[in-house]
Amino acid sequence: MLLPHLTGVLVDRVEVVGGAVWMWASPRAEAVPCPRCGDPATRVHSRYERRLADSPVAGRKLVLRLRVRRWFCDGTACLVKTFAEQVDGLTVRDGRRRPLLRAMLERIAVALAGRAGPRLATSLSAPASRSTLLRLVMSLPDPSAVTPKVLGVDELLAQGHSIRGIARGLGWGQKTVQRYARAATWQDIVDGKWKGPRSNKLDPFKPYLQQRWESGCTNALQLHREIVVLGYPGAYGQVRAYLEQRRLNPEAIAPAPPTVRRVTGWLTRHPDTLAEDDQPRLKAVLEQCPELRAAAGHVRAFGEMMTKLQGELLPEWIAAVRADDLPGLTSFANGLQSDLDAVTAGLTTTWNSGPVEGRVNHIKMIKRQMFGRAGLALLRKRVLLTAVRH
Repeated sequence: MLLPHLTGVLVDRVEVVGGAVWMWASPRAEAVPCPRCGDPATRVHSRYERRLADSPVAGRKLVLRLRVRRWFCDGTACLVKTFAEQVDGLTVRDGRRRPLLRAMLERIAVALAGRAGPRLATSLSAPASRSTLLRLVMSLPDPSAVTPKVLGVDELLAQGHSIRGIARGLGWGQKTVQRYARAATWQDIVDGKWKGPRSNKLDPFKPYLQQRWESGCTNALQLHREIVVLGYPGAYGQVRAYLEQRRLNPEAIAPAPPTVRRVTGWLTRHPDTLAEDDQPRLKAVLEQCPELRAAAGHVRAFGEMMTKLQGELLPEWIAAVRADDLPGLTSFANGLQSDLDAVTAGLTTTWNSGPVEGRVNHIKMIKRQMFGRAGLALLRKRVLLTAVRH
């Protein structure tokens, strides 16, 4: 049936009024059970009309004008004397929308809330104001709480544990716990700072400048005009400073060596994902430094342990790193050895902080979606409801 929720009513007529579909109907039931005692009622007290918003039909808003009855309850022990009938799947007490339409608006409200929600609802021929959508969100019950199976440092802090208590319970140093607690991203946990020359806007255009210089064009202003046409967004002074090196040193300007950050990125990236141009450059760097070549082998071995969950190989890896006595890696291996059981579990089980970080990003998205103007109650409600749905 096209409209199965209307099986309990008799449709009298249908009209299109102002771009909306209007439908007049009345219930079919000849007797209705009392909502309190359950006895069937057969005597009609009165009739009145209810106007209900229903789910759109063929892209048009549907308004149902239902002529319902009020019944006498003849139960001698029942405290209810009269009651209004409800049609299953169509009406609820004090409701002005069909339950299916209300559920659709609730999902829109949870996903988009205040201003974006009404725009989507209107485009779906189910208009509702932002105040209505916000009321629908706040009327939804909170999802049932689930006991977490794994806790991190952030959760322990949120529960009121002190830094010293967490360090004692996990067997960590207090400075380690503080570093994890204060870190906003994983990069903040990595020791040391990136060093080396930074890339600039002129780098992609240096081969062109060198080619034009060798062809005889040494005018910095002219070369600046040419690369601006090619898409250079920087200033003339940067071009002049670069060409000044050529004037002071007639030899060909050698390309800048890769930065520490770039080499680190090559080492920590999966070999199959390296660009074709990066592979020979990394090979040249490793050939110049045997210690770095050994470190690259250890880094990739550790990466393979992480991706394949081969934590049982960790003691062997630590022994190999200690044997090479590499700065940085050796201290890292010693740190792993001091908490070997926990690290081995992290490299063996499927538990990780990825879902937690994803949930944090989701909360930030919800907050920004409401332009930071939502109160704590609405933000809390949307976070809880969307967490259940996702």
